[in-house]
Parts: sequence; structure tokens; C-alpha cells
Amino acid sequence: MMFVDTGPGVLHGDAARIIGWSLEVGAASFTAGANPITLTNVSNDFTGALSLSNSGSNAVSLKGANDITLGTVSVGEALTLNAINGSINDASDDSLADVTSGGLITLTARDEIGGVVATNTTDSAGAIELAEGSSVDVFSTTSSIVLAGVGTDDS
Repeated sequence: MMFVDTGPGVLHGDAARIIGWSLEVGAASFTAGANPITLTNVSNDFTGALSLSNSGSNAVSLKGANDITLGTVSVGEALTLNAINGSINDASDDSLADVTSGGLITLTARDEIGGVVATNTTDSAGAIELAEGSSVDVFSTTSSIVLAGVGTDDS
């Protein structure tokens, strides 16, 4: 396995596969080309926006002990994110797709996923925007789930 450090929080390599070690990083970008990304140590602590990228029939699996904040995520196959004691949220509140995946997107968190909806409103600020055609499986043990679809306008 080969990794090239191209700057603070940026990891490019043949396959980003770190299982036995825990990571404690701020904003980070993991790019693996046509390879899987496996960052599944339950002690991982991601304190900044995460960007994940790979291609082909390669899954991405990531676990974090606390919150997971998403930058841009574009993966070739299934995406599995698990915030064991935290939430999964969008780093930017915009209408662009935050997550594009060629397979099932599975989001699991103890707290909210995609921000908190204000009581008695339809406000979806902080929603995680999913690319058109996304398949999603989402579970939060204690809080709200706010997702938004981003697609094309066929009118």
C-alpha cells in the first residue's frame, strides 16, 4: 500500500485502507482512484470537513467516534458512514450535491443526520444533498434526519 502526502489532510494512494490505526484529523481529503477507501477504526476522530473520492466498483467505508462533516463525496460504489457518538452533517449549506455514489448510501449516526429541522417548519438548512438517482439507507438513534435530492429539471 502506498500513500502520498500532498499537503495537510490530503491523502492520495493506491487504496486508502487504514483499519488498525485510528486517525485524528481536521479537514481531510481521501482520494483513492480505482480503489476502495476503508477507514473503519471506531476511534477515528474527524474534526473538519471530509472529502472522499474513488471510482469503479470500489466501496467506501468510514467510521468516526464523533461527528462526521461532509465536504464533497463522490464514490464509485457503495458508501457507508457511521458516526458512532455524533452526527453526520453537510459542511456547506448550499443546493449542490454533497454525495454522489454508484451504489447504496448508508448513513448511521447516534445524533442528527443532515442538520436539525426547526419545529413546525419545512426548513431543511444543513440538509445533506444527494445526487439524482441515489439509493439511501439512513438510521439515527436519537435525532432528526434531513436529506434533500438534487436532480435535473426536466421542464
